[in-house]
Amino acid sequence: MRELKCNFVDDGPGQTNVSVTVLELKQSETVSMQYQIHEALERPYTRYDEVTRQGNRKLCGAVILRKSRNNKFMAVGALTFTDNESRNITSAFFPLHLVKRKYQRQLCQNCSKTTAVNKN
Repeated sequence: MRELKCNFVDDGPGQTNVSVTVLELKQSETVSMQYQIHEALERPYTRYDEVTRQGNRKLCGAVILRKSRNNKFMAVGALTFTDNESRNITSAFFPLHLVKRKYQRQLCQNCSKTTAVNKN
């Protein structure tokens, strides 16, 4: 999976302005379907309370961006948390054009008229 960044607002005590914090979001290597937020010099966060210990971070619905081949970022989802006591990090990914190009070509070949295909 390409590089994912999680962007959220932080308006900690004493701040006169809000700031945007950008951290890396990765899928766990040991637990399937679990995501972790990575911050420099910290162990990976897996739960809401771990991420919010620092500052006044507004995490729910934080945008998840994916870096494309042309070094531009595209919104691919929103950060969410499980609805239980542990409030583990989970992610709602938007249904994007993630179909393989080969499959896109097959779809176009089956069309009776000419169809433009976005290859991004």
